[in-house]
Amino acid sequence: MDTIIFDLDGTLVQSVQMDSELYVQAVREVLGAVRVHDTWESYEHVTDSGILREILAEAAPRNHESLALQVRNRFAELVTGAVRARPPLPVEGAVAMLDDYRSRRNWQVGIATGGWRSTAEAKLKNVGITPEGLELCTADDHFERTSIMKLCHGRLRQSDRRPIYVGDGPWDLQAATQLGWGFVAIGSRLRGLHSPWIANYGDPAWSEAIEKALEPNG
Repeated sequence: MDTIIFDLDGTLVQSVQMDSELYVQAVREVLGAVRVHDTWESYEHVTDSGILREILAEAAPRNHESLALQVRNRFAELVTGAVRARPPLPVEGAVAMLDDYRSRRNWQVGIATGGWRSTAEAKLKNVGITPEGLELCTADDHFERTSIMKLCHGRLRQSDRRPIYVGDGPWDLQAATQLGWGFVAIGSRLRGLHSPWIANYGDPAWSEAIEKALEPNG
């Protein structure tokens, strides 16, 4: 039994820019003119809940828990409205690829995203990715990406083979490396920074990338 777990934004859904813009909008609508770093890599934990923890700690307001909930709810409203008005596109080949892996008896599939569950589900639904046969773990479960990934893996059937994580951001690569998982890089942000790498799921190198990631040093 092999295990493959995916990031979401930029990995399965073309939603990185929309997600980033609406996240900052939600933060500033609720918290005011707080500082938000120009790059997500500036934060220790690049997840919706992890970034917000750091923003709140730096701004030092009272009622962190209440404000965090307000930001999360406002962000969910903004994303839900945006995907209904103009649904994001799936990464090329993602829907067919997931259907293929979910149909394979020797593979189990999960999504471990740094986004919150409500927004993740809205994006998946609007690109035609159904939840059946997918274990979904999110920033509602933990603020650390590695913990979200481990939780997703733990909810699946255990295997002697190490899991594979597929992601498009440097934080995805870092998390997989920390856990000792195989990793497949996808998209422009990691091009030239890791091998195996694919442009999208229509890339002829996809099957070879999976095999390489399953190797001890993949």
